[in-house]
Amino acid sequence: KKAVSANATYYAITRKDAKTITITFNKNNASAIGATSKSCTIAATYNGKAQGTTCSVTSPTITAPSATPTVVGWNTSASATTSSWGANTAKSVSANATYYAITRKDARTITIKYSKGTGINTIGATSNSCNIAATYNGKAQASSCQVTLPTISGLTGYT
Repeated sequence: KKAVSANATYYAITRKDAKTITITFNKNNASAIGATSKSCTIAATYNGKAQGTTCSVTSPTITAPSATPTVVGWNTSASATTSSWGANTAKSVSANATYYAITRKDARTITIKYSKGTGINTIGATSNSCNIAATYNGKAQASSCQVTLPTISGLTGYT
């Protein structure tokens, strides 16, 4: 109860509470990351006013390990090979989530060249290549790949 001594009008006040969103960052075999979590808050609203649905978070930096030295970015899948969020960039978020650091060592091609030596009549190819696949998230990359050697035929009298 409230004591009153004059006419007055009272208004009901409604409130929708502020909402904090937390993004967790997992280093996923990276050497280091700038932060393991970051939060932002969607402000409270009053009297039926619409509340925002997103707020902005800046992702931390990623230090890539020597096995996979290229920083790709952040992804919600630990086994991803692409980024859905760049390192050290702002993004609008609407729900709690976990992002994993993604790092890469690029694929590479090894090319072998062949040339005719003494006593060789013909050689089936002058070069051949093989690919070593890219690796991700600190996994070691293969150090070799397989090529098929060319056929050769020797000059008369050579084997």
